[in-house]
Amino acid sequence: MEPSITNLRSNEPPEPAVELCIVDKDGVGEEDAAIAEARFIAERIHMLVADGYPVKEGDNYRPAVFSDFAVLMRNLSSYGAVYREVFERYGIHAHAESSAGFLGSREIMVMTNFLRIINNPALDIPLLSVLMSPVFAFDEDDLARIRAGLRKGSLYAAVTADAEKGNEKSRSFLDELAYYRGLAATLPLYKLITVIYERSSFVSVICASDSSGGANGNLRLLLDYASAFERNTKRGLSAFVGYLDRLLEDGSDLPAAHGGGGDFGVELMTVHSSKGLEFPICFIANTARRFVSDKTKAVLLHSKYGYAQKLFDPALSRRLQRALRARSRALQRGLPVRGRSRRSR
Repeated sequence: MEPSITNLRSNEPPEPAVELCIVDKDGVGEEDAAIAEARFIAERIHMLVADGYPVKEGDNYRPAVFSDFAVLMRNLSSYGAVYREVFERYGIHAHAESSAGFLGSREIMVMTNFLRIINNPALDIPLLSVLMSPVFAFDEDDLARIRAGLRKGSLYAAVTADAEKGNEKSRSFLDELAYYRGLAATLPLYKLITVIYERSSFVSVICASDSSGGANGNLRLLLDYASAFERNTKRGLSAFVGYLDRLLEDGSDLPAAHGGGGDFGVELMTVHSSKGLEFPICFIANTARRFVSDKTKAVLLHSKYGYAQKLFDPALSRRLQRALRARSRALQRGLPVRGRSRRSR
């Protein structure tokens, strides 16, 4: 039960303090699940603000505003842009933590995702980010139709199938993507990005929804970084995308442009970076994703320690298999099964 506006001046804390919200993700792909969860959170934030959810300030309570909310997730590099696009469609400005810097800014995430799919269109999450950006403006209904037409396979394959069925929006997007992929094979990286900016009106479209004032500067900086990379390495798009991905994997960043002024909105942060900070209302997102663990890998490679492989003991494996089969037979016969009583050594 949620508190009413009549409790705003009460000294009692609003209830409930914690909610568990379950979003049904069965039958959808990873990119569709991210949209569904972002949409649920956006609707929930809208409802709480509209209902005047009480937020404590000093000794009293006031109605919640968007800047009272934070959405925390394990990392922003994969889904930060998706959440921003969904939130913007609900009229909610969302921005990344200040420490996200250059690569974590909305405009750079969208543009670098654009470069990623020009290099490899089979990448689902970058493709989703670009489709939902203001440049191409695919909405949830478009994506639902696309996925309904081809439930298995990559998102790019589903968009291609949608275009083959006669959808002009998907066909137009694929034509643009094919044009840029053709240019990428012949143009220097700096000129390729310049053509994207000019042909798609990327800068003006992205900056139209930017209230921080830093988007234009960051996009110009991307040109400078691309030019310097190509000049120093003599390599092109694929190498530049790999370079940016390595920066993200290492938790590194590039200097960002300084925007003029800020905007109050929902904060998108990593769980790690939120330590020591306080927000009246927090959502912890993307909790259904599996953790990546070295335990699942048979071979490990490390830049410092080199190569390592899991030890396989055939004799131990056979003993374990016999023990498991004996246990299974005992359970099937209804016999008691004794657990291990001795401590492992």
